[in-house]
Amino acid sequence: MDPLSLTLGIGSLAALVAQTVVAARGYLSGVKNARESIATLVIELEALQSNLSSLQEFLRSDSVKGQAFERNSVLCSCTSACERKLKVLCEKLSEVGDQRTSRYLWPLNEKEHMKTVQELRAFGQRIQFALSVDSCSLLSQTSNDVIKTLEQQVEGFRALQTLENGTAQILDTLRDQTLLLQDERSAKRRDTILDWVSKLEHDQKHQTVRSPRVEGTGGWLLERREYNASHVEQELMVNRSTVIDDLRNLFLSYGFPVAFLYFDYQDQDRQTLLNLLSSILRQIVAVMPEIPKPVADAYEKSQRSGSYLLIHELEKMILETVETIPRVYIVIDALDECEESRCRRPFLQFISNLSKAHAVRLFVTSRQSSRYDLKQYIYQELDRAAIDDIIDEEFTTKIVETVLTRAQGMFLLPILQLRTILNEPTAGDMEDSLTSLSHSLLGAFEETITRIQSLPERRKLLGMKTLMWICHAKRPIKVTDLSVAVSVKLDQTTISAKHCPSAKMMIECCQGLVTIDPESNIIRFAHYAVQEYLIEHTRTLFPRAEANLAETCLTYLLFDTFKQGPCLDRDAIKLRIISSKFLTYAGGYWGVHVKSSEADQVVQRLTFTFLGCHAAAASANQIMQYDKGYRQEYWDPEECYSTTGLHAASHFGLENTLKKLLDEDTLLIDAKTKMGSTPLIKAASRGHVSLVRMLLQKGADKYLTNLYGTALHCAAEAGYSNTINELVHHGMSVDVCEQYDRIPITCTLDNDHAAAFETFVGLGADINVCDESGLTVVHKVAKCGCINIMDLILQRGWANIESESDHGLRAIHYAVIRGNTVVLSNLLKAGADVNAPDSFGNTPLHYANMYSNTEKISLLIEHGAKVDSKMNSLGTWCYDAEGSRAGRIM
Repeated sequence: MDPLSLTLGIGSLAALVAQTVVAARGYLSGVKNARESIATLVIELEALQSNLSSLQEFLRSDSVKGQAFERNSVLCSCTSACERKLKVLCEKLSEVGDQRTSRYLWPLNEKEHMKTVQELRAFGQRIQFALSVDSCSLLSQTSNDVIKTLEQQVEGFRALQTLENGTAQILDTLRDQTLLLQDERSAKRRDTILDWVSKLEHDQKHQTVRSPRVEGTGGWLLERREYNASHVEQELMVNRSTVIDDLRNLFLSYGFPVAFLYFDYQDQDRQTLLNLLSSILRQIVAVMPEIPKPVADAYEKSQRSGSYLLIHELEKMILETVETIPRVYIVIDALDECEESRCRRPFLQFISNLSKAHAVRLFVTSRQSSRYDLKQYIYQELDRAAIDDIIDEEFTTKIVETVLTRAQGMFLLPILQLRTILNEPTAGDMEDSLTSLSHSLLGAFEETITRIQSLPERRKLLGMKTLMWICHAKRPIKVTDLSVAVSVKLDQTTISAKHCPSAKMMIECCQGLVTIDPESNIIRFAHYAVQEYLIEHTRTLFPRAEANLAETCLTYLLFDTFKQGPCLDRDAIKLRIISSKFLTYAGGYWGVHVKSSEADQVVQRLTFTFLGCHAAAASANQIMQYDKGYRQEYWDPEECYSTTGLHAASHFGLENTLKKLLDEDTLLIDAKTKMGSTPLIKAASRGHVSLVRMLLQKGADKYLTNLYGTALHCAAEAGYSNTINELVHHGMSVDVCEQYDRIPITCTLDNDHAAAFETFVGLGADINVCDESGLTVVHKVAKCGCINIMDLILQRGWANIESESDHGLRAIHYAVIRGNTVVLSNLLKAGADVNAPDSFGNTPLHYANMYSNTEKISLLIEHGAKVDSKMNSLGTWCYDAEGSRAGRIM
């Protein structure tokens, strides 16, 4: 690349800097609490702009005429990195700044601001360094060539003391460049590990919650005596995002993590125990200077074996990590919106165990609103309505006081009441509306639905369709996706963007019942009470809701573009998802909606048309597997094409569809996908008992295996007791191993499914049988840290907890070496021998000492563990669970 071409690129970069300066300055007049930060950012941007202008002039000069710059040279790499950073920054400033309600909020938090300023300063310094002939020539090379050149120059400069100062300057610059590259590599690896732990966007959710917060609200909480007196030393029911921001301001600078979870009644699918624990672990680790060794080791292991984190592994890592930090704060919002049996109960059990750690401080938050906050909100909405020409100050005060009086401590009711008032055209009509306001949410909802149904026909249909979709969708849905969904018409094969309504129109047609999260772009109800009301009245408001959603999903998946079949690689999948906004929802949930409306004639017709189009069905299957974050084997085109209609029906539990397909007898009942899954394995993995029974009665081979095992192994791993019973009652052995040398009962350990474990014991599974290493099931339970299963074993007295493996290790040894503190504590309470030696004379205390686990050491000593001379001998070796020499006792 010649200097002129580079100059053009730098010119466009300078223009991008100017655009970013304008975007940043746009916040100066509106944002009061961040003016100093904004000014600092603008100064750095202007300094960078000045250096770029100087570099442009230098490159146009005769001094560098004929100089060639490699595309991966240090200077080109620097300008490219600078351009990427500026585009992200400019987009963030421009995107948020364009929103009317957000121009008063500075979009960069303190950490982001500091990082941005430092990066801009570093870019400016590197560009300034290039403003000499020698330096520019040097930076025209790649970083490796620069290092070689500088090494040669260093040798020459040593003989020339007159050039010593220049050498030092170049070396310092190179050293800074090398450190920067090393930092970038370290940061990339750190981000990769954090993404592996969890990809849930907790910070985005927090920004979503805090963005609508009216300035000045929530302060009453921070001024409360019990909050300030303890600085969050006690559990307190508090307002959600306010306390998170306060805790971050107080403690993040000290390196104390502040983790938080926002439960959402509309997001039950993603609110699994695995996801919750992953999110907590990521938030804790993210603020630590280095990735903790247990987390880094688990990541490396997963890269070698392709395995995923299991619940007991996450619990263990969280407990071990918090032990290394003086203080950890965890805020949990709206726990009542967490599904009780599937998630809330085990999550509370883990939180209870976590709370025993000295470093952890827990908070449970609520959505209760103060009168002051409501008043601030009402005044803001009146101001936005711009009705000063219609009502005077006295009537404004009357509106505020009336709405406040009838609010009953709720936030949604005054929102709807205010909407009713502001909908009137004159002050007189507003006064009439004010006197006839409903006194309950139920009345407010009825009034709002009546108002929607009084809109012009197309707007009424759009409003009711939007409410129906949000109410019955199986996960939160983005407004761009919903805009497509409400536009799909039966039997069409393509769709035009002209027919997709805008977000503003959808909001307007719902008359205040829905809102859009500004960060995530998810459209949702203004309050979960709206969902409860609409579900209660679904039969009258949306009599064919599930059928309508199923029809929309199937019609969309039969579009011409998806009949071309699955994509060949990851990039093609990403492009398809970006260009087809509704695709991930339709591909993942069509079967869920069909299951609830299989009897509907239209749904039946569309289902068989869809399953009969092999390419379209394979496309949908690929998107579903990819969107779940599965490995490539799951969404590989061959795997997707090898999935038949029987597999799809078995996966989603479509009983009528499966029966009809089996009666037609055109598909192989034992057809295997590329990964080995049969329809029976699909049904068993999802707990569809009636479909498992139907397949077995039709002659399905129950002993066929996929990569995990048989249908019984898969049902055990998923924790479906009824399915386990069904398979065993049809002749499967509870001790079947096949080629995996793993009995099905041990599969329940993967996710600590105590109920499924109990089912196996009731069916005759032998938990005292040893594997080839001499380990019994109870050894493995302790090793995996399965709290629920171990509690069950101890309560029922099912196993001898003092049984030994081939190397003399007992359950208590495994609890110390690989398990968690809770399992160890429960074993000790049950009478496990605290001083039991293994075949090499090592006691549980020796192993705890070897792994430097202070909590386990304290626990063992409290229960009578003997500290002998071996503990202080540097020459004594300990052995791990397989009997290999592992390390010295310190």
